Amino acid sequence: MRKEAPSVPERRQEGNIGRIRQERAAAFRKEIFPYFRYVAQSGFGLVASAIAFSLLIGYVKLLRGVPESWPADWVGAACLLLAAFPTPLRTYLMPADSIFLLPMETNIYRHYLRPSIHKAIVKGTVRTAAMFAVYAPVYAAAPVTEKAADSRSLGLLAVMFAALGAWNAIAGWRERTLASSGLRLAVRSGRFAITAGAVFGLLLGPIVPAVIFAIAGAALCSACWRLGASHYVPWDRLIQEESAARRRWFRFLAWFVDVPEAPSRPVRRPWAAWVGKLVAWERRKAWTYLYTLTYIRGETFGAFYRLCLMAAFVLVAAQGIVVDTVILAVAVLAGGMQLSELGRLRAGENAFVAPLPQEGKASAAAFVGRVAGLAAAVFLSIAAFLPSAAENPLLAIVTVAACLGWMGWRVPRTISKRARNEDEED
Repeated sequence: MRKEAPSVPERRQEGNIGRIRQERAAAFRKEIFPYFRYVAQSGFGLVASAIAFSLLIGYVKLLRGVPESWPADWVGAACLLLAAFPTPLRTYLMPADSIFLLPMETNIYRHYLRPSIHKAIVKGTVRTAAMFAVYAPVYAAAPVTEKAADSRSLGLLAVMFAALGAWNAIAGWRERTLASSGLRLAVRSGRFAITAGAVFGLLLGPIVPAVIFAIAGAALCSACWRLGASHYVPWDRLIQEESAARRRWFRFLAWFVDVPEAPSRPVRRPWAAWVGKLVAWERRKAWTYLYTLTYIRGETFGAFYRLCLMAAFVLVAAQGIVVDTVILAVAVLAGGMQLSELGRLRAGENAFVAPLPQEGKASAAAFVGRVAGLAAAVFLSIAAFLPSAAENPLLAIVTVAACLGWMGWRVPRTISKRARNEDEED
């Protein structure tokens, strides 16, 4: 019997359901995209690039000659396990969906969730295959794995690991549908054991028993999915995972900038809060005191000092006064741009009920920014030029003077201007 074609209203509903996810994904990207400007200003990209180049250089050096004592077997197995086992799934579901979209559960699965599951399978396959492609040259050259690599086809191993990544993605979805949390945990633990055993067996053990173990383990785990009740669409589970994914994104962004959507609370930071005690306990210093403690205990300062630490780490690792000068200039420029956000800081909002002169706010914010900026400039200059200033003292002196001028004059002016603009808007 031929299956009837969907009616016009049904096709329209299917199209609308498919667009819901696209619109939500686009809205999420639009929501977080503006914050990446601050991530770039923080120097995170500089540090990430330095780490990536260091890993690439280390990888090339490793290929030229793998030390006999280097544990290529354990490192490769761990990397492949980390590539194959995780099964992330973004659905962009919201808490209210379990009520308002529940009547359309069948179409939600077919036209909303199934494309996401297919993408997760493709990503799991590509991720695991790419990890093996990176590891394969080391696997074939390392003394501890050379014999095992010669006894099997690397092409067959690539296909097997790609299939292992795809199966984990499928298994991850089936685990989510299980109603019992205990059974879900047991099946997930079993999947981890099977994946780990298959990875070690395919890399290091006899190939035929390893393939049999992987296939039998996957079949056994698949049979366990049928032991308990399951949901057609695990609404609560998917909504919880989506909420957790959003929190992780905003928690990451909160390292670099104040994010209104992220849970924010004052941080004690006793190692830095003592600076507030240095401010004179006088009425004319009230705004300076409030800005100092508000800044130190907020995320804006957290992003700034993490930038300084990352930049100092790169400067210490870098060699040559020219490289140090470039990195120092970029770090101080990015730090100054981040410090300029002090002008938008809402310091001591409950102080508006107190009879404090409002005209002192802008100068207090500029003063706090000047002190923090000069301290950071001195700290980074020491990290940059202490070992390399002798190569070119004039270049070092000019660079340090420019950094001090940027942090001590230009940045405070920007902070003061932004603070006055904020007061006018209020």
